[in-house]
Parts: sequence; C-alpha cells; structure tokens
Amino acid sequence: MNQIDYKIQVTGDGSPSLCFKSPSGDYGELMHSRDGAITETLFIYQPVLDALKEFKGMANVLSIGLGLGYNEILCACFELQNPNCQLRIFSYESVEFLRTSFQSRFQENQDTELNSVYQNILDRAGEHFSLPATKIDDQIKKIFNRGDLIIRGSLNQNARPQEKFNGIFYDAFSSNTTPELWTEEFLNDLIELNTQDPCCLSTYAATGKLKRALLKNGFHLEKREGFANKRESTLAHRFLDQK
Repeated sequence: MNQIDYKIQVTGDGSPSLCFKSPSGDYGELMHSRDGAITETLFIYQPVLDALKEFKGMANVLSIGLGLGYNEILCACFELQNPNCQLRIFSYESVEFLRTSFQSRFQENQDTELNSVYQNILDRAGEHFSLPATKIDDQIKKIFNRGDLIIRGSLNQNARPQEKFNGIFYDAFSSNTTPELWTEEFLNDLIELNTQDPCCLSTYAATGKLKRALLKNGFHLEKREGFANKRESTLAHRFLDQK
C-alpha cells in the first residue's frame, strides 16, 4: 500500500498526525495542530456530539474528511456512552490511501501501515472517555458491520451528498489545499440542502463565507475561541424552533 509518501508526526499531546510529501519534495501541511491532534479533535468536534446526546434514534453525521479517523473513533465512543442514539456516519476523503487503510483495519480486520497510528488514537480516546481501547475498536467494527459507516471519495460541487445531516464535522483541509470546499456557493448549497433539524456544525475555521452561509440558513453562531494559537473557530447549531 506504500504508493504514497507520507510522514507521521507525534504532536504535543503525544497523539499522531500526518503530512504528505509534495511534488517539490517537501512535506506539506500537517493534518492537525502541532499542539495536539486528539486534544484539538476533542475541542473542536466533541460539541457536535454533545448536541446530539438528547437525540433518540438514528442521527446522520457528515465527516469531512476521514483523515486518520479521529472523528469516526470519537463517534464510536459516543455510541458506547449514549446507547439511545445511533449514528450513521458518512465520511468523505480524497486520499485513497487513507480510505483503504481505515477500512482495512476496522472493516476487514487486516494489518495496514497505519496500525500503530490507529492503536495510538484508540488508546488515547480510551483514556479520555474511560473506555477500553478494545471496546472502541469493536464498536467501530459494529458500526461498519451494520452499514452505518459509509466512506466515500472526494467531496465537491459535482459529488455532493444526497443525505441530510444532524451533525457536521467540517474538517476539510485549508482553503489553500482544498479551495473548492471553502467557496461561499459550495458552503451555502451544502448547508441549505444537506442539513436537517436539529443540526450542529463545527470546524476549526472561522471564515466570513462560512459564517454568512450558516446565518443565511438559520443557524445560530456561538462565539468560540480557536484551538491553541488560533484566534477563533466556528460552532453553529439550529433547532426546530429557531427557523
């Protein structure tokens, strides 16, 4: 599977992140904050799941993008601690290596180059939520087996989801890396056409285009600081009685 050149980097809290080698020979942007990958994930995206705790039955969650599977592992922890709410997770990822690695490890129970990376994340998630890493591992496999973890390729204007979501992890790479995912037109279409109430969206970014699209579609923006050295992040929610 080693058809792509990448580097694993341990971040400030001991959890792993990853960057890919560019055509120029340099390693590009790290997927997470250097101050802590799992700490950043919990800070930015845990509020989406917190908003769904009172949700009974099935909730649809959109994850953009899969990366190393931090948010998908977070979802498995949520289900273990909130048995009344079941998640159906739609994860988009443009890098085939990351898609096949995650599926091989958790759906097909096969060894991959990233096994030690996934184990590190499982262990640290287990420490945070006071759950055995083996139990989180098993829960991800259960979600796969019941057909509720759907992994797809690139997300763009011509390959948009058809489903409507109650929770959105907007973890797309920066506007420099994936500019098509940060245009006002794309953001507005996604929020208008692919959300249902209740809905909560969170992202590390705080762009004017994103805020305008959220406000235009009836979302309430919470004033929220960013992680580590970032000044601001975005957390928005919309409930049935807000429209």
